[in-house]
Amino acid sequence: MFFLKYKSVNSLLAIFLALAIASLSVLAIGKSPWLCFTSLWEGAFGTAANLAGTLIKATPLLLTGLSVAVAFQAGLFNIGGEGQLYLGAIGAAYLGTQFPWLSSVAYIPFILTLSAAIGAGWALIAALLKIKRGIHEVISTIMLNYIAIYLTDYLVSAPLRVNAFSSKTADILESARLKVIWDLVVVQLSWGFPLALAACIMFYIFIKFSVAGYKLRLVGANSSAAEYGGVNKNNQILKAMGLSGACTGLAGALIILGQQHTFYAQFSPGYGYDGIAVALLANNNPLGVIPAAFFFGGLRSADRWIQLKAGIPKELVFIIQGLTVLLVGMDKLFTKSHQAKILHRSETRHPRRLLLL
Repeated sequence: MFFLKYKSVNSLLAIFLALAIASLSVLAIGKSPWLCFTSLWEGAFGTAANLAGTLIKATPLLLTGLSVAVAFQAGLFNIGGEGQLYLGAIGAAYLGTQFPWLSSVAYIPFILTLSAAIGAGWALIAALLKIKRGIHEVISTIMLNYIAIYLTDYLVSAPLRVNAFSSKTADILESARLKVIWDLVVVQLSWGFPLALAACIMFYIFIKFSVAGYKLRLVGANSSAAEYGGVNKNNQILKAMGLSGACTGLAGALIILGQQHTFYAQFSPGYGYDGIAVALLANNNPLGVIPAAFFFGGLRSADRWIQLKAGIPKELVFIIQGLTVLLVGMDKLFTKSHQAKILHRSETRHPRRLLLL
């Protein structure tokens, strides 16, 4: 079973250690760790409204985490999810006001497809820079994030703003809105959540059981061996970054069509960046993204709850999130160090065998 694998156990251990260390911070300010964590649980899952809020916050994290995980299959580190998210969202907000004669059956897939294409196109810029100029994708995606965010800021403060008194677009049409599947008055969960969930499952099947997915993994594992075997490395880079950007563009569209119904300046609380943490906790496994997104979505949903119920600053949520990522990263560091020691010992004892390998 997937959840019993070694890497998943390490991720769970990282979460428990992060919570244990965070409890020391709670004790340091004179508060009860038990009250803190029971409040955290109640804020994330304790009531129907809180659970729905967690699922809503997990929806974009499912796709932004999936985006990072997909790119990593080809050995790429796409940290441009925030910019791709913004462009996909503003594309959805604009398209959602333009075609009142279309029915929901045609209109919603049309918007989702174009928003995914916008995110893919933005990610492909970084892929082309890597292929043509050798520019590392980390550098280019960071810069593209700022360009995308400030571009959308300009668009909602001038050409696309609904009026002179607010920096936001007009509300999308009713026919462009995703249907609500769980209406609790205070929060409404739309079809965006099952769509994001389905995307994780589909990408897992694609990566693990298709020839195209195998080629991506082969390039990520050893690009030289992949090219020797006839796999075009550049094509796989384009494919991986395009799929990765499509996931984040789709995440932005789901936020607009299923939650906010309008786009305003600085609308994201950092979903694109949080996707990196989600993917790391999931060990870049598309199925592992699902529980990781629930975990971080629950933390996001409960931040105000622990402040109100336990009197603990909501910043504790960011401490837990940061500690979790740090501990997962430390595990990878120690694993690589251990592998290097084994390789060194093997090289010392059996140099000819390694030469043949």
